[in-house]
Amino acid sequence: MKVLYTALLALLLFPSCRRQSGDIDSFLHNAESLMNEHPEDALSIIRHIDRRKIYSSASEARYALLYSQALDKNYVDVTSDSLTAVAVNYYDRHGTKHERAMAHYYQGRVYSNAGNFDAAIRSYSLAEDAASGTDDYYLLGLINNAVGNLYYDQYDLKEALSRDQHAATYFHLAQSPYNEALAYVGMGIVSNLMGDNEGMEKEYQKAIAIYEEIGAINEILPLYEDLVVKTRLDVGDDLFAIKRDLRRYYAKYNKGEIPLQSMGLWQGIYLKANELDSARLCGEIILHNRSSFTSHKIAGCYSLLERIETARGNYPEAYRYVKLYIAVMDSINQEKEEALVLELEQKYRNRILNQSYENLKQHNDQQRIITGLVLLFSLSLLVAGLLYLRKWRENAALKMREAEAEKESLGRACRELQEQLGTVGDRVDTDDEQERQLFDALEERMVVLRNWVDKAETMKPALFMKSFRDYMTVNVKSKHALSDLQYVVNRKYFGVVDYLKAHYPELR
Repeated sequence: MKVLYTALLALLLFPSCRRQSGDIDSFLHNAESLMNEHPEDALSIIRHIDRRKIYSSASEARYALLYSQALDKNYVDVTSDSLTAVAVNYYDRHGTKHERAMAHYYQGRVYSNAGNFDAAIRSYSLAEDAASGTDDYYLLGLINNAVGNLYYDQYDLKEALSRDQHAATYFHLAQSPYNEALAYVGMGIVSNLMGDNEGMEKEYQKAIAIYEEIGAINEILPLYEDLVVKTRLDVGDDLFAIKRDLRRYYAKYNKGEIPLQSMGLWQGIYLKANELDSARLCGEIILHNRSSFTSHKIAGCYSLLERIETARGNYPEAYRYVKLYIAVMDSINQEKEEALVLELEQKYRNRILNQSYENLKQHNDQQRIITGLVLLFSLSLLVAGLLYLRKWRENAALKMREAEAEKESLGRACRELQEQLGTVGDRVDTDDEQERQLFDALEERMVVLRNWVDKAETMKPALFMKSFRDYMTVNVKSKHALSDLQYVVNRKYFGVVDYLKAHYPELR
């Protein structure tokens, strides 16, 4: 009854579980449909899902993968692989190539955020292997772009450039022009670091052409400014021509106004042109809007202001800017040191965790091997036992059949002897004492045999044959044995038994 109640309760709860799982699958589907265009909405939907109501491994893996994707697209840098590990473990065993590629890609993103270069490369490599068997060129572009960034951070510029080239090709096949332009920008930056300014300008022009085509105007000015600084200003080109070309770009892309973020560039241009007032004004604008600039930009502004005041002969003010510059740089360096310490600690923890994971994995593999060997040995013993039991049963059955046949033969012999005894009885000379004694001995022996045959009906054949043989062996000298027959035969047939015993001792 307890089993019946349990089954009924499961049937009652089953529709509720299916309904909850169905609702969660619907939420996950909605989040996935919003992921590319509205990643913030996708993240909001996923965060409102009660993970405790996810009952299937497939839904759990899908939830983990979409959550990881939404966090990454919303620029939330996650350093723990607790989510991505769920997706990787499931999709490695049950997923499609695309799902495996996605899971390993976002796990690589987590490792990149944690500063674990080796683990990130391994994950991206697994993602690329899986994605290579699909037509998801966009994902292949993301993977190559991510790998290129890792090599760029390691200052492996040749490999970074190669990966950016692959990324641009895949984004072009995927018809993702914005990402394709970003890949060209990355190639231009790497080319500049490699001393190839012509290559930089070539790649930037490709990106600019794409930005103009898709209307991403705000992305164009920084590229032109970068080109001006690195290919013309740093090599001492005509400052008037540089300012003229820059203003032409501003007129085309920014309504003729100098962007706030470009004030540092113009501060440097004015300083080179010895237009100190204009250079100082640009610096003041930057300091007035310091919240819009990074610490490095502020430090650069102080450095240029120090040079401006030195050129003006205002040494106290120049000294003040030097101290401000030193203070900002000390703050930056302190932050770098703290970040470096944290990064090293994170890498150390990651290495320990990876080593622990590898040790645990190796231990689990050994346990599986040992368990497999034990099961194989147990199975071998079981099979051997079954074969032995089968052989024993066959032998026992054979012995039973042999004993049955022997018992049947004995019964048949007993009946034949009984018939022969009846014939002998009809011929016995009752007046002859020796013949009468021989018949009585035979009749007595026949009674014993009949009794044994009767016992055979109630005894196991093997036990009967053993008891019968024991009886015949142990009781040969009893009154029921053959001693009387030997005496009668000797008397009737002139001592033939004694003669045989004397001349043929091997006879029994």
